Amino acid sequence: MREWVTLVVAITLVYYHNAPALHAAIGSVICCAVAKILKLAIKQNRPIHATRTSYGMPSTHSAAVAYFATYLVHILADLGHSGSLRLHRAHAFSALVIVLSSVGALSRVFNGHHTLPQVLAGSLLGVSFAAVWWYIRLNSYVYIDPLLAMLSLQ
Repeated sequence: MREWVTLVVAITLVYYHNAPALHAAIGSVICCAVAKILKLAIKQNRPIHATRTSYGMPSTHSAAVAYFATYLVHILADLGHSGSLRLHRAHAFSALVIVLSSVGALSRVFNGHHTLPQVLAGSLLGVSFAAVWWYIRLNSYVYIDPLLAMLSLQ
């Protein structure tokens, strides 16, 4: 799954190559780094039959999935309220994103890679970080966009 997330981020950056896409990608990297640091601090083992031997709390995969889902729901809400996308479609797409991301996160439990608390902690981290990252984007747009524009592929 990690490869798919990386591929989607790379394709998004290449396709859009703008400051908002770069901001979203940087946020995902920071969110995953925070999850990895927390794993090293908490040092909770994965389930007994897990194939990986690294620590499991919080689930980095769940954090990444929840981050992208939350960020996308914020984008859809903006599009719905601005009139770029009909509001009922924005709500429908948001519901679909939430359901699919929840299934993706819970698959970590069903496949034996994590316990439910590890997945819930990762999801909470991803949702919280995305909300804060979105708030930073909205409230520092004037300052961040020129810097990101210089760094992006434009």
